[in-house]
Amino acid sequence: LLIPFFVVITLLYAIIFSENKNKILKQLIVYSGKAFLSALIGVIFVIWPIYQFHVINYPVEHQLRDTIADISGHPVPFMVDVNIWMTEQEPLRGLAQYLRGLLMASQRTMWGNTATFMGEISADSWPHYFPVLYLLKIPLALHFLTLIVLIGAFFGIKRIARQFIKQIRDNFWLIAFLIWISIYWAATLVGNLNIGIRHLLPIFPFVYIIVVWGIIKIIKAMKTEKQKQLMAGVVFILFGWYAVSSLATFPHYIPYYNELAGGTKNGYRISVDSNYDWGQDFYRLLSFIEKNEITKIHIDYFGGEDPEYWLKERYVRFNPKEEKEPPKGWLAVSLNHFMGGTVDPAPGFDQETGYYDWLKDVKPIAKAGHSILIYYID
Repeated sequence: LLIPFFVVITLLYAIIFSENKNKILKQLIVYSGKAFLSALIGVIFVIWPIYQFHVINYPVEHQLRDTIADISGHPVPFMVDVNIWMTEQEPLRGLAQYLRGLLMASQRTMWGNTATFMGEISADSWPHYFPVLYLLKIPLALHFLTLIVLIGAFFGIKRIARQFIKQIRDNFWLIAFLIWISIYWAATLVGNLNIGIRHLLPIFPFVYIIVVWGIIKIIKAMKTEKQKQLMAGVVFILFGWYAVSSLATFPHYIPYYNELAGGTKNGYRISVDSNYDWGQDFYRLLSFIEKNEITKIHIDYFGGEDPEYWLKERYVRFNPKEEKEPPKGWLAVSLNHFMGGTVDPAPGFDQETGYYDWLKDVKPIAKAGHSILIYYID
């Protein structure tokens, strides 16, 4: 995504900062050449040596096998052929490994992932997925701060319009930030991967800087000292709210949802996966098992840990799609699996659903953290 971003800001910079309008084309060629040179330096002196170092002890036949396995289904077969050819050339193996990662990421974005969202389960994306998550997973204080900046920009639009070119020249970094945010948002909206707000993380530093810059501009633009103090007080309260909301949710940052979503406790109803349940509460489940001296427990766990390794003979794997009857005794279910088995299928979704409907009306006796429900079934 940085490639189209750099193309756009290079074109824009050449047009805006060209002193002689008859020489815009020349300036464009110069800036494009500099941008290309920067990219070349990045590839030769950063990407290539780092990745080449990481494939030193990676047998070429293994790299070739793994590359074919990882990207053989990529929607652009030509790039697959290029990647395989590069893998077979010893000096290019590092760059081939880098390209393989890019193709894997783009392939994943195109294919998507089965996920639940606002009472539905689907293997396709929802166009409103990221806008809703941005609204509900971000502390409300930031939304209020952003709103203040937007209102300030609206009332200052006449002054900006009168000195449009000067404003852009003086604040080109701001234009660049807004372009980056727009490109990234566009990519998330058209992509097919809806598994977590973490995929919006690359825009947050730029949002924070723009909001803080805008707040400072608004305070400085106030006509009287009293107005400045009042606005500064409002901003201080909002920053305090932001800090308190962060401290209050410690250490449960993954499942955090703001007040509009009903708070962290009810956020799983909006979306799970890495928005809520990423297997982070497994050790809290172990603590519960030890504390209650549980000798046998059925577990349907979503995450990277191996329950059998930790629990040995106390662990009984439970797969609700395979079991004909509910288990007797202790049962632990990750919310990611629970929601997948209780929400409605989206139109066109052809996988099995409803396999946890029998558990919907059973009240859990405990939770491990926020993400693992614990039951005792008589």
